[in-house]
Amino acid sequence: MRTVAPVLDLWLSVDALATIEAASADKYPLETGGILVGYRSGVSQIIESAIGPGPNAVHDRYSFHSDHEWQCDQLDELFLQSKGRQVYLGEWHTHPEGNFRMSTVDRLTLARICRTKRSSAPNAFMVIGAGRPGAWLWMAHHFDTQPLFGVFSKLHSVKMKPFR
Repeated sequence: MRTVAPVLDLWLSVDALATIEAASADKYPLETGGILVGYRSGVSQIIESAIGPGPNAVHDRYSFHSDHEWQCDQLDELFLQSKGRQVYLGEWHTHPEGNFRMSTVDRLTLARICRTKRSSAPNAFMVIGAGRPGAWLWMAHHFDTQPLFGVFSKLHSVKMKPFR
């Protein structure tokens, strides 16, 4: 079993937030999303970049499916450009005109990501935006305990701290 260190701080660059909000406005009122990229430092995760849904993503009112292959290509490029510093930290998506609480599907998706050894992200975040263009509210969620019998049980929400 992998050790999951607690995450006490989540920092989000204003550039990453701008990318997320532009992609969200572009697809509004449909759901959209992407991945979060950055690095870990002690109990902090620092999101430097955000990757959008991709050109072949499918967007609906209450769900979306990302263009996974395109996102992986973008992530690989950021990893190489940063000489290995920027890595996968989690996911982001919108709940247009909704709330930023996690749905059952969101919880199951995040638990699957945290359990997947290939993702190397045992404390991956899921950032959810609620609202509409110009008025998004963002909240980050992650599991803050070790899985019990393979099940993550305690969900924790964290406010993100912006940086330039």
